[in-house]
Amino acid sequence: MIRRRTITSYVWNSVSGNKMVILSNCIRNFFRKFELIGNSVQGENPAPENPQEIKSAGKWNEETQKYEVDVKVTGKNLFDQSKLISGFINITTGAFEESANTSFANSLILDKPILLKSGQTLVTSVDNKYVQNFLRYRTYRKDGTFLINNEPLSFSYKATEDLYVIALFYNGMSEEDKKSLQIEISDEPTTYEPYTEQTVQIALDEPLRGIVRINDGKNMQETLNSSGITRRFKRVEITKDTPITYTLGQYGAPETNTVICRYKDASLKKAGAILCGELKNINNWTADKESVSMTEQGIDFRLSRERLGLGSDTTPEENKVAVIKYLTDHPLHCVAELNVPTTEPLPESVQQQLQALHSENGTTHVFVDSGEVEAGINIEYKYKS
Repeated sequence: MIRRRTITSYVWNSVSGNKMVILSNCIRNFFRKFELIGNSVQGENPAPENPQEIKSAGKWNEETQKYEVDVKVTGKNLFDQSKLISGFINITTGAFEESANTSFANSLILDKPILLKSGQTLVTSVDNKYVQNFLRYRTYRKDGTFLINNEPLSFSYKATEDLYVIALFYNGMSEEDKKSLQIEISDEPTTYEPYTEQTVQIALDEPLRGIVRINDGKNMQETLNSSGITRRFKRVEITKDTPITYTLGQYGAPETNTVICRYKDASLKKAGAILCGELKNINNWTADKESVSMTEQGIDFRLSRERLGLGSDTTPEENKVAVIKYLTDHPLHCVAELNVPTTEPLPESVQQQLQALHSENGTTHVFVDSGEVEAGINIEYKYKS
């Protein structure tokens, strides 16, 4: 008799995404790569009368004066019984209420919603099948819009769009019931595994930024890993005290409707990426309209003569006086690409925490909470093939 031996091989697999990524067929092992990637957003058509805030990845903490990014790594079971809180979610409005109503007294709620991406299915299982009759969920769109529902969690729920799901547990669930309860993202229930969790909170002096260059379309993104942060941008505030060169057509561009101002800064990237809260970056520097751009010398910006109270026939000195007067009450807030990226170290304790992150056997979830603007996630993990 010939006995055949099954050989299982292990390779490094990579996965990327944002907010949450799922690692499949894992073996328990340290991540070979764990990287967070910066991102920045801004509203459309910024203008002096329509300023648009530049937002980047990181939650501002007013108390600590830091931008925070929270990382959580779990196994396949998403039910953390230690995080249950008493309360009720109004079935009509979706609002959290501390006091129970007459229909659903003594309800328990998971303190954090579960992110369910489009096409994914949420399933719940528990040994005591009677308890399943008292499990419900509430769903919300990513913008916070409540979707009225009251479906049993014992049924599988497949999302047709990215959603947040809050699980509720009504009346009479014993401690033993909680120990066998499993919530997972899967097509069908699988064998129970206890909840596991690893967490890291990263506090930053500046958010993680990522801006697309308008001239070549490259997305220049800052990155963070256990070795530190690669910074590609810096804040530039242009005020009445900023040294600016005022021109009168010597750059070969028309200034019939606007005045060109140049802020020279050798640390900035020629034709690099830039966003300005008050002016739009356009890929046409010679256009005679209000805008901002990165040039060989630094930052060029145009302000309209009408806004500055200037006529069509003015000298550079007259332009200077008008621009300084304007900037006194209307500074420009920019984020501009550096010519040479810099490296910013992380505290040793945070480095050690990031280096200690690992996958679990089977399925692993990685959650990254960077606030309103989602940081990218890039992970390499050991994969059973």
